[in-house]
Amino acid sequence: MSTQTNSQRGSKISGQWGPAIGRARPNAFEMALLAFIVLLAVMGGASRPEEWKTLAVKIIASMILIGLGVVKLRGSGFRSRNGAGAPNPALPKFFSLVLALTALYLVPLPPSLWTAMPGREPIVDFFASIGMAGTWRPATVSVALTLNTLTAVIAPFALVLLAMRAGERWRARAIDLFIAIAVLSVFLGVLQVVSGALSLYFFDVANFGRATGVFANRNHHAIFLAASLPLCLYRYMEKRSQQRKNGTLFLIAAGLILAGCLLGSSRAGLAMSGLATLASLAVFAKARPTEGGKRSSLLFPTAAITGVALVALPLLAYNSEAFGRLVASDPIDDLRFKLLPDIFALAGMHFPFGSGPGTFEDAYRMAETDDNLMRQYVNEAHNDWLQPFVEYGVFAFGLILWPIVSIVRAARTCWRGHGELVRVRSQCLVIAIAVLALGSFLDYPLRTAFLLTFGTFLWYQLIAVAMGAKRENDTVRDLNDRRGKAVL
Repeated sequence: MSTQTNSQRGSKISGQWGPAIGRARPNAFEMALLAFIVLLAVMGGASRPEEWKTLAVKIIASMILIGLGVVKLRGSGFRSRNGAGAPNPALPKFFSLVLALTALYLVPLPPSLWTAMPGREPIVDFFASIGMAGTWRPATVSVALTLNTLTAVIAPFALVLLAMRAGERWRARAIDLFIAIAVLSVFLGVLQVVSGALSLYFFDVANFGRATGVFANRNHHAIFLAASLPLCLYRYMEKRSQQRKNGTLFLIAAGLILAGCLLGSSRAGLAMSGLATLASLAVFAKARPTEGGKRSSLLFPTAAITGVALVALPLLAYNSEAFGRLVASDPIDDLRFKLLPDIFALAGMHFPFGSGPGTFEDAYRMAETDDNLMRQYVNEAHNDWLQPFVEYGVFAFGLILWPIVSIVRAARTCWRGHGELVRVRSQCLVIAIAVLALGSFLDYPLRTAFLLTFGTFLWYQLIAVAMGAKRENDTVRDLNDRRGKAVL
């Protein structure tokens, strides 16, 4: 009698530890996926709606979404060329819901309705003062800011639809592309710090003099680098299991990314990179490249990552401000905690409907206290877990719980009775998603088009891994049933 488990037989069915990326030519959707990621990296690293590059990204994403809609209407569907198709309709449904809900805040309402909504008193007084008390207007306190949020959702939606048409091997190449962007962003950050040239910054408003890479904000840059670390170790394990020598390149990339986190002078990013590195090494230590093999040794990856990361020390010494930033107090950082009472008060003031998607800036300005007045204005809550409750009110519970439930269910599917490939890949994806989630407590990384689509891709890929593992188990179960019937 055989004692192999379903996961062991499943690993033999798949034939290897990870997807083999051969020389198959990409289709138009797969090329569009990679090109769209590059476009987002170059032009989608800012959150300010007035940046022309941000507007260009939204226009291109809208064109992609319209084009994919035409493909769907023509009957091509959204099945990938390898027949796997969409792993789960959860993401398209989620973004469709967000688009519909955001659009509802732009529908003009009679004065008897919008004037009765909590938090609209200053707007009611203003319209009354100019003799327009009976005007119909949307529920949002700022139509322009809500329109900006509506268009911002299009980019991740377009990426999901492109990923649904791409094969597994090309989604793996998309992960490699994100890693390459992280490494290039590190080198760009080094040049920004060493040269001080403003021309090296991609946006008109940025943290000049700091390492921001392809972003406008140093914290967003550091959070992206930290989230890329577990992807490097996952790809290294995959290459090593396939006995390919180029797997070491991913360890070198991890070391360079870790060095970039040190150079970035972001305390949030440094903390996230430390957690991501330790969690990734813990996954690596438990992994076995082959069924029944020995556990992986931490010596080589730890030495490689640490050795490459040491290149940051001379740069930190050269740029003493970067090191001082790690230990010095910052009024903006202190303001994040001072804002918490005001955020809760704003959420209560506009409950249950919220002030409108993307309108925190105007809602806060109408209720800003004298104690928090300063030269800089507050454009975000610096906490992406609380800001939705100000803007969406009671609907924020659904917008936050949907991704959490989906991610937890996918992770549970991957971690129950499946092979080493499924566990390691899913654990690395969960670590990367957790970095973005934890970073969102201290800043607003998901308010940038690039990081929002990056996080969406990680979510999509985790569901794809879970659905792939489920299909593999179903295949094994069918084979076992056929063998049992053949014996009878």
